[in-house]
This record gives sequence, C-alpha cells and structure tokens, in this order.
Amino acid sequence: MTGGIEVGESPKEAIIREAEEEVGLKIKDVTLETTVFLIEKDYFDPMKKFYALELFFVSHLDDDQEPINLEPLKQDFLRWFDPYKLPEPMIPGVGFGIKSYFNNQRYVEFRNV
Repeated sequence: MTGGIEVGESPKEAIIREAEEEVGLKIKDVTLETTVFLIEKDYFDPMKKFYALELFFVSHLDDDQEPINLEPLKQDFLRWFDPYKLPEPMIPGVGFGIKSYFNNQRYVEFRNV
C-alpha cells in the first residue's frame, strides 16, 4: 500500500485512511515498527532516482477482513501472504522493509541504484 500524508494528518491517521481507501480495511490501532530510508531507481524513468522515507506499521484486525483491490490501475491483485514467503516480483524496498521488521530492525537504509 502506498500513499501520502495529507495536510493536517499524522502518519498514523494517514495509514488508517489509506488502508480503507486503497484496500478496504478498517483498522484502528497502528504501531510504527520499522522506518526505511531508501533510494531506488524510479520505476517510470530508470534514469532518475526515487528517494523516500517509508514507514512500516503493524495493526491487528478485529475480524476476518479481506483486502479489496480498490485501485486496480495501481496494483494487479491483493491477497494475504505468509511474510516469510513473499510473492515475486515485489518492489525491492517494500520487501526489504518487511524483512527488516522481522529482523527487529527499527531503522534501516536501502539503496538499490
């Protein structure tokens, strides 16, 4: 899930809003677990670099919610995956952030240029 923080919104408020807008999940409590500073090749223009600070949050769902692809032009499909068996292809920085979380790393840097 990708998205931005809107004016007047905290990162936690943004992730709660984005979860509902992009994948239809209603989450309440989120905890920031891992922060990734990354530099990657821009996916739209490989001659450019993409810089980002990505925040990885954890939330527990109250019920059996399933993600819904509410933005089909941005992603091919959505489903739950075993975090130790992530699908390929995957955006490298996202995979790195998930693996960093499971390695109990709270701040990491990723350069893929």
